[in-house]
Amino acid sequence: MSEVKEPAALHRAMEMAQHIHGEHAANAAVLLTVEEGFELMDYFMAMMGSDLMEQDALQARAAGDPWVVLQHFTLLGLAIERMDRIVH
Repeated sequence: MSEVKEPAALHRAMEMAQHIHGEHAANAAVLLTVEEGFELMDYFMAMMGSDLMEQDALQARAAGDPWVVLQHFTLLGLAIERMDRIVH
């Protein structure tokens, strides 16, 4: 089995988690581009994929939107948000 590369989003979340504590963590989110979202989705699939998750991933790829899958997850307790919907 090949080694799974950790996505940039995971490293960003680890850095954020070191600085965010208590009630501030509940309001914090990791902002991702669509490309980073797919990278994270692929990582989740490699680490814990299931048949249902695989179906969702296929839908996400067809729609060009990894949040079909990512909406069900947090990353180290931080929300995962789509950057282009937050930053204008």
